[in-house]
Amino acid sequence: MRGASVLVACAVAVAVAGCGDNDFAEAPHADLPQVMNLGGPIAKQPRFVVVTFHGDPLDAQIHDFVSALASSNYWHAVTSEYGVGTPTVTALRLPDVAPAMTSDIDIRNFIYDAIFTRAVLPTPNENTIYALFYPSGTTMPGACTTYAGYHSIAIESNTRFAYAVMPRCPNGSLDTFDFITQVASHEFAEASTDPEPGIATAYGLATDYAWSFYGGGNEIGDMCDSVSQTILDDTGYVVPRIWSNAAAAAGTDPCVPHPSGDVYVQAAPDGLEDLSISTSLSPALTVMSRGLQIAVGSTQVIPIRLFSDAPTAPLTVWTEQIAVAGATPDRPDLSLALDKHSGVNGDVLQLSVTVNADTAGYGHEVFVLHTQLGSSLSTWPVVVAN
Repeated sequence: MRGASVLVACAVAVAVAGCGDNDFAEAPHADLPQVMNLGGPIAKQPRFVVVTFHGDPLDAQIHDFVSALASSNYWHAVTSEYGVGTPTVTALRLPDVAPAMTSDIDIRNFIYDAIFTRAVLPTPNENTIYALFYPSGTTMPGACTTYAGYHSIAIESNTRFAYAVMPRCPNGSLDTFDFITQVASHEFAEASTDPEPGIATAYGLATDYAWSFYGGGNEIGDMCDSVSQTILDDTGYVVPRIWSNAAAAAGTDPCVPHPSGDVYVQAAPDGLEDLSISTSLSPALTVMSRGLQIAVGSTQVIPIRLFSDAPTAPLTVWTEQIAVAGATPDRPDLSLALDKHSGVNGDVLQLSVTVNADTAGYGHEVFVLHTQLGSSLSTWPVVVAN
């Protein structure tokens, strides 16, 4: 009877993931997106010019953090595949008291004046990124409500310079300094891989608009905004995970570095088409996306393929429609119905998608497939064009 018990145990293992890890293979599935290089420059040897202001109580901690970031294994892990090397850091503690209020135009003028009139900042080259850390007493339009930090490019008197701005934002889940390190790391990674956004964009557009729409942007930090933070080597600094094209192409968790013991689980839709989508931005932009073409009033049933990069217990899958202006819970634009809500690597669910309306008049809707295993949660957003 003991031998029979072993056979039964092996049969159960095969049903879940194969009898023994050597037999496991990730199931076929649709490709994860890539963040494309549109041909703009990259800061191959970044030079971070870190600017803090007189009286900032976090001044020393900020400078220590950026130095640790520049020499970390983390930095290499999240940027090297994009052609970015080890940064150098110039730490500047300006005697200026930070203004009570500032704006992007003010910041550009301040940087230009500090370089060319006052000579308190070094002159820029193609690798220079000025990083301004404002204290809690400084406000700026949209700070801490529409953004927690940003990076940009300025052209003043025929001189280009890249810069990043970190306002001092409160955060419910992280203390003030942890939030600073998370935001600053995000902006440093993006400013290095796309130092001239909107002018000569480099890694700044995803191959699937739905992912950037759901994540909040197209750059390598934005694409992982919805996942948890990690810790910088053994320093204790909180930093974000960053999108890896290489990991996405391999079918593993595209947000690196991976947590210890991480198993990537996903529900990938089949039958997606290449679509041209007009965004809801003002002015509207036309972008490419992988999605479904379903007319208002019609229904389409598509396969949803479950996959993982290691054996797992059953995964839980559900759908969520992304709300648009005018749609209400009792009258949603989409009706979404899965035939099952769980399965393992290689299982195929069936999803019925019905387009009830295009309330906002955008000509498309967006829904998200959520996949959960314990505390791990993955998402796959999908555009539905009408």
